[in-house]
Amino acid sequence: MKKILTICAAALALVAFVSCNKDSKGDNGNDGKTPITVAQDNLVAWFPFEGNATDKVANLAAKETKHEFTATRNGKALKGVENGYVLYDVPADSKLVSLEQITIAMWLNQAPIPTSQAPVPCFIEWVVPDEFWGSYAISIDRLGDEENPSDLLTLKTFAKLAEGDFWKTDGQGNYGFTGGRWIHVIFTYDGAGNYHAYQNGIDVTPEDQVAVLFNEAPAGKLGLSATTQLIIGAWQNKVIGGANDEWMGDFLGAMDELRIYNRALTAEEAKALYDADAGKELRK
Repeated sequence: MKKILTICAAALALVAFVSCNKDSKGDNGNDGKTPITVAQDNLVAWFPFEGNATDKVANLAAKETKHEFTATRNGKALKGVENGYVLYDVPADSKLVSLEQITIAMWLNQAPIPTSQAPVPCFIEWVVPDEFWGSYAISIDRLGDEENPSDLLTLKTFAKLAEGDFWKTDGQGNYGFTGGRWIHVIFTYDGAGNYHAYQNGIDVTPEDQVAVLFNEAPAGKLGLSATTQLIIGAWQNKVIGGANDEWMGDFLGAMDELRIYNRALTAEEAKALYDADAGKELRK
């Protein structure tokens, strides 16, 4: 009898240990990762890329994919490949098309792009039929050119507004970054004429890039309602339109923890989001 009680006690202890272990990893529909609670009520899409490309908020699954996953210190990440992409059909009632302001956050490990190399990768794009740039896009560019070579990279954002549109370039000067390492990037637009970009929790928006103007007045809300698809890791015109422009490069790096919010995070929230996830910067 004593032996049976001992075995039962051991079994209960094992169950308790497994249960506690599972909870300590934050495994509550979060792919074993500790949940991040920064502006959680405003999160409209989250792509953790843990072996699949499905959004964990609205359960948006990819329609077509050509990509791989790569191991990181904290699980897996999306790995870009030649001619690769992830394409989603976006329903008309999706929160992704009704955004009036926005925050996009992600980890990126972009492969180096020498000055002599033409291709410019696109990370994410809201697809609009017959609109060359879609309604929102984030891509990459070099800070250098043929006359002033530089291996430093910078990020560029295009957004369509209810009236007008804008381009913004981030990370100029001392905030350009080198390829081949993980960085955390955040882009915000508040729907009232203010744009910000962050790298590793630091605001890197050049002073002349913060204000978004339309007819010399602060611009207004985003205009994403015509969006029909979302594409990650490629230009829409290359994948959907069959364009072969030399500058339309393939995304040959890695991406992880892509988050989209329905409002502009504050500088304090951007720093908190980075800090909550900063252990993933050293992933290889």
